[in-house]
Amino acid sequence: MKNPVARLCNVVKTVKAKIDEPLRLELSLVDHCNLNCKGCTHYCPIAPQHLMPVDEVDAALSHLAAVDSSMFSYIYLLGGEPLLHPAIGDICRMVRRYFPTVGIKLLTNGLRVAQMDDAFWAACRDTDTVLSVTIYPVKVDYDLIEQLCRRHGVRYEVFHQPKEGRFFSKHVIDDINPGNRHVNFLRCHEIGCLTLRNSRIYPCATSAYADLVNNAFGRKFEHSEPRDGRHGGDYVEVQAVTSRTDLTRLKLRPTPFCRYCTRIEPTEWAPSRRSPSEWL
Repeated sequence: MKNPVARLCNVVKTVKAKIDEPLRLELSLVDHCNLNCKGCTHYCPIAPQHLMPVDEVDAALSHLAAVDSSMFSYIYLLGGEPLLHPAIGDICRMVRRYFPTVGIKLLTNGLRVAQMDDAFWAACRDTDTVLSVTIYPVKVDYDLIEQLCRRHGVRYEVFHQPKEGRFFSKHVIDDINPGNRHVNFLRCHEIGCLTLRNSRIYPCATSAYADLVNNAFGRKFEHSEPRDGRHGGDYVEVQAVTSRTDLTRLKLRPTPFCRYCTRIEPTEWAPSRRSPSEWL
């Protein structure tokens, strides 16, 4: 077991690295998924089918770009499985139109890549969108995906793959015996994962998707409303953002919701049984 000083140093080092990371925005385009992963950090197995409306994406991006079109170094398109969104190519083009210099990454499990049409590949190529694939222990021809990317002139990368049986970092949330939000924040793995969902920007997906847990299991994870739409709460209203500082503050400060994230556990991949114990 590491001594307390070494553990503290590791925590400080990890948090500093997250603080120094460039600002990025994650667009949760699809709540549901075509995989069924135990302990999914976006709660996809318990999510109803839902697509972010294109006009909602447009309204959010246009406002943020008007505030500062260079505020994000990266924009991630994810879900759920983003390739389930029928307008995914149009959304890639929309992101590039509003944010000419941003790095765009489309995070996918790869299951639908071989079915995508030429319009999708053209959109990825024209916008320099990186196809970022998570390698799951399922029957997907990942070599074929890489070949398709090369054929269509689209950049490809492996976003994540299992290591020593560990696949997810299970964020155990608890609304009955919550902890100290400042302590929980210091050991959080999701610092910097600004998540756009329902016209609000949350500091992480765990907070953004808490309503799915409440609806599925009758829990009471609550969000604190921000003052003037920006300060002191668990999210920032997109239309209330006035500067990059509003989102940097959200990224770097523990929110009231942080009290619910009591511990983090590594977990192996397996099919979900939609059991509360996978998340609670």
